[in-house]
Amino acid sequence: MGSSFKNCPYCSSHLIKPSHTLFNYYIQCTTCQATGPKNRTLEGAILRWNNLSETVLSATLIQNNDLLTRIMKMEDTMQQLEVELHTSHLE
Repeated sequence: MGSSFKNCPYCSSHLIKPSHTLFNYYIQCTTCQATGPKNRTLEGAILRWNNLSETVLSATLIQNNDLLTRIMKMEDTMQQLEVELHTSHLE
């Protein structure tokens, strides 16, 4: 098998193994028990698992960037409020 597994997209574990049902293969994390999409071939299951890992990572990065942007806006608002409070206190 020439393909390697990416770490689990949910818990980041490297303890990944292929599994199968009667007609399909899938990849499973032995740490958190997450399973990837089923496929008729093992290579297809590995490809889908690795794509899932990339998709989840991308979504996490987007979410983190959004949270960082919101935090920065909140900090700006807090600074503006502090200036207004200080200014009104001096009057």
